[in-house]
Amino acid sequence: MALSTVPAVSASAAVPAPRTVDYVELGDSYGSGPRYSLLVDPACVRSDQNHPSLLAAVENWQLTGSSCGGATTVALTGPQGTKSPQLDALDADMDVVTLVSHPDLFPDDGVGRTSSLVPLAAGDFAHLRDTEKRFNARPASQARARSVRYVDTYTATIGHDMCKPAKERWIEPPVVVAPAAGSHPNAQGRQAMATAVQRALRCVTHHR
Repeated sequence: MALSTVPAVSASAAVPAPRTVDYVELGDSYGSGPRYSLLVDPACVRSDQNHPSLLAAVENWQLTGSSCGGATTVALTGPQGTKSPQLDALDADMDVVTLVSHPDLFPDDGVGRTSSLVPLAAGDFAHLRDTEKRFNARPASQARARSVRYVDTYTATIGHDMCKPAKERWIEPPVVVAPAAGSHPNAQGRQAMATAVQRALRCVTHHR
């Protein structure tokens, strides 16, 4: 997840009256939050309980949701069906923007257990873990090249992958049990992702 914030006002400047912080979130279904509570955008399966909404509620920010289920990087600058490019949501008044990476979906040690809920072959887990890590490495590299802070939601969710027991997992298995899309974060996972972004933003503010 890459973050961008506007510069802080200098200490010598007059203190402005409190104003609304405009928050824009970009990304795919891991940002939009399919099958959680009320869908505020059915075409993009975007929920009012996705992790950007949780963060905006805690911080009292004004959220503009642009993430969309099924989006690829092409959707940032080009249309996705009838949807405008996600970057069209950005303007000079934007204060915070987040681009969502994927949390830890599979066991980080590469050893998973095939079950009726996770119908994968034993040899698939390490391959899928490595594929996800390569996927997450691309935006991380792009963020570093642009001096933008990258939020590692993968590390924040290790040990809570889809193979864990129901009380421990933050990622639902392909065969869904909790109110969530298969292979996507449940309520605990969404909260963990929101917390990871919140901590990263506070760190950015602290080091300005």
